[in-house]
Amino acid sequence: MYQIIVAAVIALGIALLLGPLWIKFVIRQGIGQQIREEGPERHLAKSGTPTMGGVLVLGAITVAFITGELLGAPFTKAGLVVLLTTLMCGGIGFADDFIKNHKMRSLGLTARWKIFLLFLVSLFLTWGATQFAYPKASVVGVSQLGLTIDIGVFYFLFVFIVLLATTTGVNFTDGLDGLAAGNVVIIAGVYSIIGFMQYRHLHIVYGLDLAVFGAAVIGACVGFLWYNSHPAEIFMGDTGSLGLGGAIAAIAIFTKTEILLILIGGVLVLEVLSVIIQILSYKLRKKRVFKMAPLHHHFELSGWSELKVVVRFWIIAAIMAAAGFTIFFVEILKL
Repeated sequence: MYQIIVAAVIALGIALLLGPLWIKFVIRQGIGQQIREEGPERHLAKSGTPTMGGVLVLGAITVAFITGELLGAPFTKAGLVVLLTTLMCGGIGFADDFIKNHKMRSLGLTARWKIFLLFLVSLFLTWGATQFAYPKASVVGVSQLGLTIDIGVFYFLFVFIVLLATTTGVNFTDGLDGLAAGNVVIIAGVYSIIGFMQYRHLHIVYGLDLAVFGAAVIGACVGFLWYNSHPAEIFMGDTGSLGLGGAIAAIAIFTKTEILLILIGGVLVLEVLSVIIQILSYKLRKKRVFKMAPLHHHFELSGWSELKVVVRFWIIAAIMAAAGFTIFFVEILKL
């Protein structure tokens, strides 16, 4: 459908054209990245780099998605829930970025506040999924392998875990120039195809909405990468990482591919697992498994250049996303 291509092109155009203006605006406002001292030493040189590029990314996604809907895509309530979930998560990130820059400290919102606010967003996403997701929201698993289960009243907890894990994953991955944006492009690309195939072959009406939305995410992130690639002129900040994490989680919920997200978003999973393993290992054994977590820092400290880490992580992300899509595609082949 041409709406998918249009959404990607519009989002790309907005990000590319407005990128320099947004960077200048952020610089004038004195909004710069606060680098944590315990991070890799080479990153200290990035302190003060303009941030909150996520405002540009989410703005481009919103305009492009709405344009795609106005051009004839079936504007569905499911698509609206996905968009609002993205913007609400982005709003949490915006508050975090604002506190970081207003108070000039790198921590921003406390973890408790982030979790509480994401808990509220998950309530909304759970409501939307139970009302509009097809076939039945509380049935989760991998239908292509015949592994599904109806978790009933525990579905809300499941949604909360997916949302928390995905937003955290993108946030952790956003530690090197272009790493998070490139991963999101790959993930959104797979989900745009999945949405379209569900619309075309399974006759799920909102699948086209999700395909258009995924295309908007691709375009916005590719345009942002023009300025975020090494050496980055601007960072997306938590506005972008939490917003994009929310977008991925919401699309996974509505496409009923929450478990496949472990593969489709494989690098995000590896980043989160590396942090969990590092913390548990230190608390239980007083030893660290990695030189530094998240995982990309381990390879940096192992002597890899930043660009090499980013490109190799993109390759891994593409391989894992392709594996997840292949499992999904098995069901389509049966039709």
